[in-house]
Amino acid sequence: MRHIIKYLSISLALFLVIACGNRTNDKKLVEADSLLSQFKNKEALRLLSTIDNSHYDDSDNAYYYLLQTQAKCRNNDVFHNDSLIDIAVDYYNSIDDLNLYTRALICKGEVNEALGNLDIAVDCYHAAEDIAAPDDYFHQGYAKLRLGMVYQNEYLGVKEIAMEKYKEALPLLRKIGDRRDEMLCLCHMGHLYRGISGMGDSAVVYLNQ
Repeated sequence: MRHIIKYLSISLALFLVIACGNRTNDKKLVEADSLLSQFKNKEALRLLSTIDNSHYDDSDNAYYYLLQTQAKCRNNDVFHNDSLIDIAVDYYNSIDDLNLYTRALICKGEVNEALGNLDIAVDCYHAAEDIAAPDDYFHQGYAKLRLGMVYQNEYLGVKEIAMEKYKEALPLLRKIGDRRDEMLCLCHMGHLYRGISGMGDSAVVYLNQ
């Protein structure tokens, strides 16, 4: 499960750097985001650790904590709380930056998954899928995929919800051409279908649609 979460975090970062663009003129923050988009996760975290953010305004501070959280997630760092990503969540909510607010919510969900606060993680992913723009296929697809994984692996008695989320995520992942996450989604669907009598080949049917 852990290596799947790490892969999904990397995939998320690549898309978000391209989709959101830079929100700052600070060269180190721009470079850190670029490193993350190139899967240079250790280098990005190392660069971020050299930054003195005491002079940052609210905008750069929020962006800094968002990038730092993503870098730590992808490097499997230990989290003790979600207070830093909350700074980004609150800021982007206050300025109505829907894209970065959604991005920050998903990061908060990832942090709380790592902390074992699954109810909070689920709430964050649900909030992200609810507020994402109608044409924001990536955020919606990714949030639904993460929800499916949490429900499938951590919650008892809600496999039906996991399957529902996978079915919702699949066409969105196809719209953005994310073949790797699409196949991951299908694999999870196939795993669930194996436990349902007469449904073992259903994942193959979805693959060919």
